[in-house]
Amino acid sequence: MIRQLIASTLRVSTPLIFAALGGMFCERSGVINIALEGMLLIGAFGAAVGTLVTHSPWLGSACGMGAGVMLAAVYGLFVIRLRADQIVSGMAINMLAMGLTPFFLQNSL
Repeated sequence: MIRQLIASTLRVSTPLIFAALGGMFCERSGVINIALEGMLLIGAFGAAVGTLVTHSPWLGSACGMGAGVMLAAVYGLFVIRLRADQIVSGMAINMLAMGLTPFFLQNSL
């Protein structure tokens, strides 16, 4: 019973652990990245759409990674190149992801 609980906890918390590791590396480099939740959301949406379109979980995972990388590149462009405020840019990406994902899911059905 306890073994199953620990196994399911590790399985379900893996994406959050990866996001926390990404946030740790961002903090070590001097960038405050609060857009991690938005990147996770867009990555999950990209993986779902990619899997639906290609019928392959591997290609769907690649699409999700690509979507997350694209959003991270947009965040990096604003924060590093254009020197925008890190907190404001992160909140904008989070709100964009939280708004676009349900909109696209509802309109695609």
